Amino acid sequence: MIGIGKAGFVIGLFCAASASVALADLRGDVVPPVRWNDKQAAEQRWTPVEFDLGPPNLIFRTYLPKDATTESIHLPDQPASENLGRMIIAGKYTIPVPGEVIDGSIVAYELRYTGSAQRLCVFAVTSAGYGMRAVDAAADGTHTQILSFRPGPDGTPNEIAFSDCRTRGHTILAQHFLRPIPAEATLDDLEVLAKDTAERLAPVIGNIRFTDGRADGYAEAAEMVPLVINGTRSELPVPTAFEVVFNDFDGRTGLKELYLLHQPDKIVRNLVWMVSSPAPTEPPIEASLELLTQQFMLQTNDVLSLEPASQVTTSMPDWASVAAKTIRYDVKDKDGQQAGTLDAVIVWNDGQAYVMSWFSNYGDDGSANAMTSRLPGQTVVDLLTRKIQAATP
Repeated sequence: MIGIGKAGFVIGLFCAASASVALADLRGDVVPPVRWNDKQAAEQRWTPVEFDLGPPNLIFRTYLPKDATTESIHLPDQPASENLGRMIIAGKYTIPVPGEVIDGSIVAYELRYTGSAQRLCVFAVTSAGYGMRAVDAAADGTHTQILSFRPGPDGTPNEIAFSDCRTRGHTILAQHFLRPIPAEATLDDLEVLAKDTAERLAPVIGNIRFTDGRADGYAEAAEMVPLVINGTRSELPVPTAFEVVFNDFDGRTGLKELYLLHQPDKIVRNLVWMVSSPAPTEPPIEASLELLTQQFMLQTNDVLSLEPASQVTTSMPDWASVAAKTIRYDVKDKDGQQAGTLDAVIVWNDGQAYVMSWFSNYGDDGSANAMTSRLPGQTVVDLLTRKIQAATP
């Protein structure tokens, strides 16, 4: 259950278990920014509408055409138990356009542990069968917009979707707008329809204002951990799932380590480890991988084994001028059963080497449970990768 579609109000649970979609790099204004005041909205025959989903950080106001219809519910007061979270379709729109309507849904993902709206939004769109065409996202992953199309049985797009997703503390709030594509539409028609839909939705999305006055972000659902990388000071939002075991990235020179651990009930669910050390020349990847695997075995009491998911490492396209590679291992328990994944990022730039690893005891099987279980660790890895990238010349 991911909440894209014309369903009614739905509550779905993500359940914990004992055991990703790659981010697209399609940038640009998916929905052009439009800012109105009440007078400007009235001149366009639009009217202010408030959506009250209950919690103060989920009450927002925007503008809609006067002939639009809306409905919404308050989110349940009770917590999402001890599961990973729940998905609730909490609101719906219909926005008339000539000869048809744009259907919108408001989906609240109430998470036990917060994470990147970009990651979850990409998962929601792709797992529902839509192909992404453009993505625009905040650097910290807390706000993203996606343009996508759903192919029909013959592969021709039959529906256009605009998605707007925001991290608001422990909740990721997603809005998905769907518009049918006429069967006779050509590629040129599709471009015109996408532009027209974006322009119609721009005042809706661009004028969203939350009544608590707070910007999108991880807020109380994350601890801000200070980092100094290559002399650049910043803060790393770490979801509260993690304990910061140690953090040497405080400006000191020489070998530095960051160690984050999510270990409820003495079971390691997520583990993020990063080490940085001076390296006048690019170290052999074998040496970095040996360091990484030795550290992983030490951290997991040597009860797990690693099998490369692929023997080929791949260069990271965002870092064309930097020696950076990624590799994934399948993790097996002592009985040879699947026990999660270990992902590694290895970077060498300007005389400094970085080795970063992330272990999740939940395999990347494409399910909603896997997504929400892996989301805290994936979020930290995304943020660390961007911070290294921003701090390397």
